Amino acid sequence: MINKLKYLMLAAVAVCLFQAENVSAKGVLSPKMYVFGVAASFNDTIVHITDIQTLDSAWVSSKSKFLLGRESYSYQLRDYIAETLHMPHRTCITLFATKRSKIEKEYLKMMRLYGQTAKTGKKKKQAHSFEIRHINQNQFRYKSVDMGDYDEQQSAKQTRKQKKRRKN
Repeated sequence: MINKLKYLMLAAVAVCLFQAENVSAKGVLSPKMYVFGVAASFNDTIVHITDIQTLDSAWVSSKSKFLLGRESYSYQLRDYIAETLHMPHRTCITLFATKRSKIEKEYLKMMRLYGQTAKTGKKKKQAHSFEIRHINQNQFRYKSVDMGDYDEQQSAKQTRKQKKRRKN
């Protein structure tokens, strides 16, 4: 009786694990997304910040509401800075929001973090002073990333993970 219960529990756990691996976040096309980028390096005090830009037809995760392909957007900024401004090896992040007011708050937070207020342009007195260089939309513009095949990519990754687990 106890052995049957153990096998039944083990089978139930196996089914649950198998089902959990097959669940993937589906991408939803958002009509409008606001983004801006920040690029910095640990080797100097220069920080690049782009203007707030509007992306039409950006893909968003249906569950977490995160921008899909964030790394692709960050790579766009990194490549622009490396090729055009001749400053390779920058750490780039892309911040996003579906509402303009939310992205403006994030923008102001970044400006305060690096010691400059957006309205006055005056630097605060602090131990570490950063040189902020603005990149306007005429210089750099984000291009929308097509994440329509995101579900197929996710299922392919899960299949590879399952094969690795079977080998081990």
